[in-house]
Amino acid sequence: MTHWMSEFSRPTAPTAGGKLLLFAFLLGFVASACNGRSEAGPGPSKPPPAKVVLGKIVAEPLVETRSFFGEVHAESDASLSAAEAGRVTKVRVVAGDQVKKGQVLIELDDQLARVQLNEAVASRKETAAQLAQADLEVEKYTQMRDEHVVSLLEASRKASEAQSLTAASQGQSARVARGAELLRRHRILAPFAGTVAYRHVDPGDWLAAGQVALQLLTASHVEIEVRVPAAILDALDRVRTVTIVEEGHRATARIESAVNALDPRTRTALLRVLVEGHPDWLRVGASVNVEFAVSRSDGITIPRDALVYGIAAPRVYRVKDGIAESVDVKVLAAANERALVASGELHVDDQLVVRGNERLRPGQPVTEESALVPASAP
Repeated sequence: MTHWMSEFSRPTAPTAGGKLLLFAFLLGFVASACNGRSEAGPGPSKPPPAKVVLGKIVAEPLVETRSFFGEVHAESDASLSAAEAGRVTKVRVVAGDQVKKGQVLIELDDQLARVQLNEAVASRKETAAQLAQADLEVEKYTQMRDEHVVSLLEASRKASEAQSLTAASQGQSARVARGAELLRRHRILAPFAGTVAYRHVDPGDWLAAGQVALQLLTASHVEIEVRVPAAILDALDRVRTVTIVEEGHRATARIESAVNALDPRTRTALLRVLVEGHPDWLRVGASVNVEFAVSRSDGITIPRDALVYGIAAPRVYRVKDGIAESVDVKVLAAANERALVASGELHVDDQLVVRGNERLRPGQPVTEESALVPASAP
């Protein structure tokens, strides 16, 4: 048994026939592997055509919406004060009252002013009476001079007295006008129709000249002050619409005036915007958004979906003869479904890929999947 096992366990050298058989087997295996790889598919080649949707460049300007913060002010807002000092005797309004133009709002103690006015009026009456008498004497002395009853010197003296009284009468009239103005300054009148916003004095208070007593504003007529950059100031002739937006409310407005100067700190200019319709939700002191719809034509308007953003510059794919070409662009503005770009290679009516452009490669053939989508499509 031991001898038999040792015979079978001893390794034996392969014969020449065995080597030939092994070589043939390996050769067949390699050929089979090569045939199998060739049947699996072709080697590297051009990518297959991509299915895309195309859009056109159109010759239309882009309407870009720019939004800025604005502050609501009363169209007229006045801090009212008395021109003369005095003690307050009557306050005829309270905060919230609606007043008419010229209405008396506050009265001051005007007793001294009335006395002065009465004195001036009395003096003027006295001077007027003296002047009337002097005129009669002048007429009489003139007649007597002609009749050689009195001398020319005496007639001239009477005429001179009448002239002096005339001058005095004019001075008295000026004193009366001054007294009436002084009396008027002891009352505060409404310079325009509006609403009393604040009242700072009560009866019995001493009011100094120039001290603010009331604040009056036109709550129903408001304006909005908004500061904008120089680019908007230069494009005022291209602003199509102005819209005021506040917490879901919208109102149409218009530019009333512009200050053609920039603030040295903010580099912005001031615009006054008036709201149409006087909406009641627009209150003085509120902050709102002011939207300017500006028309721009300093570039080429394309469908926004045509833009592909990569590591380098943004680009679009233009299709010519069924082949996609990559064109670099500079995006100037975007609004809704359109974009304004700068490019020296694009032209009106060029076809751009707007769907399926994410995996496109330059030179790749394309097939159109649906109808053209114009750049102005909503």
